[in-house]
Amino acid sequence: MSQPLNFVFFCSDPGAANSLIVLAKHLTPNYKIQMFARSAAFNHIKTNSNLSVTLVPDTVDQYSLSQFKTILRQYMPAVVVTGTTGRDYTERTIWQACQALTIPCCAVLDQWMNYALRFLKKHLAYQDKLSYTQEELCLPDSIIVMDDFAKHDMANEGIPSNIIEVCGSPYYEYMGTLCKNARLGKNSTKTVLFACEPITAVYGNRLGKKIHGYTEKTILNALCEEIQRQDRNKKISLQIRPHPRERKNRYTAFIARYGFANMNSAPSVIDALKGSDMVIGMSSTLLLEAAILGKPIASIQIGASLPSLFYLEQIGRTQSIRHRYQLRRLVQHLLLGHMKPFQIEMLTKNGACHNIERHLLSLLK
Repeated sequence: MSQPLNFVFFCSDPGAANSLIVLAKHLTPNYKIQMFARSAAFNHIKTNSNLSVTLVPDTVDQYSLSQFKTILRQYMPAVVVTGTTGRDYTERTIWQACQALTIPCCAVLDQWMNYALRFLKKHLAYQDKLSYTQEELCLPDSIIVMDDFAKHDMANEGIPSNIIEVCGSPYYEYMGTLCKNARLGKNSTKTVLFACEPITAVYGNRLGKKIHGYTEKTILNALCEEIQRQDRNKKISLQIRPHPRERKNRYTAFIARYGFANMNSAPSVIDALKGSDMVIGMSSTLLLEAAILGKPIASIQIGASLPSLFYLEQIGRTQSIRHRYQLRRLVQHLLLGHMKPFQIEMLTKNGACHNIERHLLSLLK
């Protein structure tokens, strides 16, 4: 009896882990899955699944080709599947190790933003460019994306279109199955979930604001100021949900300053969303997840210096708040209970897990 094919999965970023969790569960009955992760993704996988995952500690250098070749030689997988991320170089080193060992490798995209940043060789230097040459990129054998929109924009940024495969999104497809369980809160107090992003954690205050025109702290401060100005009867409870890459103490000053703000301690994203009446953020995947669950959402990008990074605005389904008067109106509507559930039909390809499975097998031919 032949042995099942062995796939090695790896991710550094919790967002990337979401799709890899769903894909691994789909593949597990028929294939052997070895999953590895850096600490942030490792903790996310342990919290949100019962999958077996091995921590890749910081002692394994993100640039060490020899260390990752040694790890891969222990398993000699049929295919290696990774996530992507901007600042950590580990995935890129794994792709190089795979190519040195002639192991097919592919990356699964999880967001509609910062495409080329995930594949740059000089990943720590912000280059302020809209497109790159192939010589500036470190690429896997193939890149799996959610839809044609992502493929088009990636190609515009310089990534070869012949290695981009449109397969859909396992995670967002899974989220779609939860729609029937979503309910809007009926209480007089409105629970607003704020979806943080690690802009300053990744870039620092100065560079983060230079790149985006805002940071998570400038947006959160603007929102808190407006709630404090209008909410005389304390009808709004603001729940701050840090990004998995952030430390919770980054927001203690906001909680101390604004009595209506608290840290969200729900064990999972799904629990956090179900306990909220509205979700506000910038371009976080949490906004998209909330939209899929039918929650009212708002993207605040006051001070933005770039075209919107939020996917639903990119495809024309919503408009971000770019001015203070729009934010003022948002809080007014929230206090009056005039927020409507978001209705969305995703443009991503259906059957994502089956599509990806077929693509992985095609890499072996």
